Amino acid sequence: LDMLRVYAPDVLEESLPTLREEGILVETTEQYEVGQYSIPEELLQQKVEDDGKVEILDQGENYVIASKPASVIVHHSSWTGKRSDPKRRWKEATPMLQRVRDATGRRVNLVHRLDRGASGCLVFSFAQNEENDNGETPPCSVTKSMIEAMQHPDARKTYLALCDGDGTWNGVDYLNKGWFTFNNPVKDEWGKLIDDCCTDIRFVASKVLPPTSDEDPDNMEGRKVSLILARPKTGRWHQVRQHLSSGTIGHALLGDSTHGKS
Repeated sequence: LDMLRVYAPDVLEESLPTLREEGILVETTEQYEVGQYSIPEELLQQKVEDDGKVEILDQGENYVIASKPASVIVHHSSWTGKRSDPKRRWKEATPMLQRVRDATGRRVNLVHRLDRGASGCLVFSFAQNEENDNGETPPCSVTKSMIEAMQHPDARKTYLALCDGDGTWNGVDYLNKGWFTFNNPVKDEWGKLIDDCCTDIRFVASKVLPPTSDEDPDNMEGRKVSLILARPKTGRWHQVRQHLSSGTIGHALLGDSTHGKS
């Protein structure tokens, strides 16, 4: 939202009634002047210094909700390598799992995940079980219950996406379509096609931005951007990104070089 305040304030202004209606948090204490967007200095310092801190949004007896910044991974995996591996191509910021553990002083379990590039609320449960006599850790009943709750059809997870396009594609005006359900296969991380992948989508607003440079004198029109709400009903790999960039919708996430062209 801060990027929209700077780069496309009229798109945000047009979107505010819908965002408030959908329960999207739109208020902020940060204010930026309208102009060319640049990465705030505090974000640059955070990436370089990586103090490992985290903002706790809410905490209860069995759970904790933290704010995940963009570019911070949820946990290390075979995709990111081990933090101590000197052969890694770049330094990873401290993962969210470790940040929340350090902030709360307790072991935590992930209830769900967010992509590295996504920011938003991340839910953890507090680990309750210790190792048994066989050195095994039995499953945590609280974590299991919370995961099942997040996967329940009544659970609603809303993503706010800034996409490439003007809200129309192949003759379809998505801006006036309201909420619609998109059911389309997506590929998993190994390239296997997975069926039964559903996402509820709503186009909120769009704008053609002014050109950012004069390098191409023939291009008198800047990038077309649309603000889109997405609620995945199933949890496939990069599902929202693949659905938005599909040949049917044609609005790839800005900056998505995996499934889009930016």
